[in-house]
Amino acid sequence: MAPIRFPPTPIACTPGEVEVEREREKEREREKLEAVVREKLRVIAMPHATLSSIVADDGDDDDEIVAASLDKLLEKTITVFDELVSKGEILWQDSIPEVVDVGDGFKVQFRLTSALLPKPFSRDPFEQPKTPAPDSSPGISDSDSDSTKPQPPPKHHNPFLPPSPTEIVATLPPHHTLIVNKFSVLRPQLLLLTNTFERQDHDLLDVDIDMSWRVLQALESSGNNALDCRGGGRFLAAYNCGLEAGCSQAHRHVQFVPIPPASSSSAAGAEFTLWPDQLPPTPTPTTSAISIPFHYLHTPLPPSSSSLYETYITLLTTARTRHPEIRGYNLIFTTSWMVLVPRRLGEVDGVSANAFGMLGMVWVKDVEERRRWGSCGEGGRGVRGVLAEMGIAR
Repeated sequence: MAPIRFPPTPIACTPGEVEVEREREKEREREKLEAVVREKLRVIAMPHATLSSIVADDGDDDDEIVAASLDKLLEKTITVFDELVSKGEILWQDSIPEVVDVGDGFKVQFRLTSALLPKPFSRDPFEQPKTPAPDSSPGISDSDSDSTKPQPPPKHHNPFLPPSPTEIVATLPPHHTLIVNKFSVLRPQLLLLTNTFERQDHDLLDVDIDMSWRVLQALESSGNNALDCRGGGRFLAAYNCGLEAGCSQAHRHVQFVPIPPASSSSAAGAEFTLWPDQLPPTPTPTTSAISIPFHYLHTPLPPSSSSLYETYITLLTTARTRHPEIRGYNLIFTTSWMVLVPRRLGEVDGVSANAFGMLGMVWVKDVEERRRWGSCGEGGRGVRGVLAEMGIAR
């Protein structure tokens, strides 16, 4: 026979004991909240943030954190970068550029570096699990799509969520984190990541553009010459939107690299200048200039660009109106100009190019890949023809 169980006898509590229990319950809730916040801090790695600033979600506090994080940004970046290189955690080695005139004055600067050898590669980083989440259709969002909705995570490992704490240079709440690029060709390279998963084949949001602009300004105001970053003091930001644009990760990120100085140290002694730097200044977006093998849109930017996002949308809308079949594109901008390159293909005949490649900065991981670029001349197409095929041929 099962034992008889009697209901517990109610325990009489004094008002003082009730109050003590209430305080204990509050303390337990407080501990739970602190645990949640600590986990959030761990994931997005915000060492400058405080418990009160996150709980209150105060925008003023976020601005203060961003300002402090961007102070002396390049100096902090170089320190982190060089330390990780010395430990073997960043795969970078100095490389000698090879400048080649591929026709009609269009120059390509090749850099061969083994730092790219271990870089993960996927032909489709956006590939979804076998049972995809609802509304997880791939492709670039157009102007009337809602890219603010939570995005389905890709099938492949996401190295940016969370980022490695040792690679973090600046925490930029509430939406971004700035890290050094583990697979760097130039010194230094940085990535601006979203703190939650957002797709790399969707358009940038205004907060992405605004923070990218702040990062560019901070990098260029940090005493660059004394730090020997070999970029002449100028940086550029690049966004590879979609597979066709040469992106290799599904998690949204904007890349930052120093601009190579015009005076090259290549064996041929040739000079290399980014082709957008050679375009005549115009008051409105234009596609007319020097002989570029593919279509692009270009506009100069004023010293202080409060309407940068609107400029981006104008270029993007114009590109989609002229080329409605195009999905991917490269967005590239400095503090003085913005360029948008519509893309058809990310790879042609075993060679690929992202935004930097379309600028003429082609990075290869080994001699075989360099040979494939050299063999593009077979059949008369040449490097110009391959770049034109990746974009929209002019």
